[in-house]
Amino acid sequence: MMNRIKAPMAAVAAVVVLSGCGDLLDVDNPNSLVEESIQQEAAANGVANGSLWHVSEAIGDVWEGPAVTGDELYWIGSRDAWGALDQGFISDNANEFTDAAFPNLGQGAWMAQNAVEILAGHASGENGPDFQVDYGRALMFRGMILMIVAEQQADMTFSYKQVDGAPVSSGNAAIGSEGNEIPLPTMDAVMGLALSSYTSAKAIFDTEGETDLSFDVTALLARAEMSRVIMNNRSTAGGALAFPNAIAHANTVLAGGSTDYRYNLSYS
Repeated sequence: MMNRIKAPMAAVAAVVVLSGCGDLLDVDNPNSLVEESIQQEAAANGVANGSLWHVSEAIGDVWEGPAVTGDELYWIGSRDAWGALDQGFISDNANEFTDAAFPNLGQGAWMAQNAVEILAGHASGENGPDFQVDYGRALMFRGMILMIVAEQQADMTFSYKQVDGAPVSSGNAAIGSEGNEIPLPTMDAVMGLALSSYTSAKAIFDTEGETDLSFDVTALLARAEMSRVIMNNRSTAGGALAFPNAIAHANTVLAGGSTDYRYNLSYS
C-alpha cells in the first residue's frame, strides 16, 4: 500500500514547493555584464586591458599565415590548411587560417577605437588625472592595430557594431561611433592615424612620468614611420629609401641602452 501512495504524495509536495517559487525564469544574474557597465569609470583599466587582448589576438592571427609560409614558424600536425601555407600555396582565399584572421582583425580595431572613446571621456572628466595612463595605453593599442592593418591589408572596412563600414578603397571609410567618426579614405590615412595615436600616447606617458611606456611607444613610432615610407614607395622603380623620422625614433631607443630592443605584448 505504501508503494502506491509514495508517488502521488511526492507529486503533491512538488506542486506545493513550486507554487511558492513564482516565475522560475525571472532571475537577476549578478554576474551579467552590459555595455553600460564597461563605460563606467571603475571599468577603465579593464577596458584598456580588453583592447590589449583583442589587438594581441588579431595581430597574432594576421601574422601566423606569413610566418608559416616564410618558415618563421614550422607546421606540424594534420591541419591541411597549415600544410598548404607551409608548402607555399598562398592564393587560396578559402584557407581557413588566413580567412579566419579577418574577423579578429575587425574586432581588434573596433575594441581599440571603443577603448579610446571611453577613456577619452574619463580622461577629460573631473577625475581625469586618474585615467591618463590608461587613456595613453588605449591610444597606443589603437595605433598598433591600425599599423598592422596598413601594413598587411590591401583593403579594410571598419564597421561599428552591426553597421557595415565602407571599404578604404571606396574613399569613404571611417572608424568610430556615430558622432566620433574619423575618416580613413586611404591606407596612408590609416597609417597616419596610427602615428598620431602613438604621438598622443607618448605625450601622455612623458607627462605622467611613465618612462617604460614612453620607451615602448617610441619604438613603435620608429616601426610605423619606416613602414609608411615603404608603403608610399611600393610603386617606385628602384632607388634607396630614406627613413629620417624612423631613424630619429630608433636612435632614441638605442640611446636608452638597448641594442636589440623588442616590444612584447605581455599580460597576465
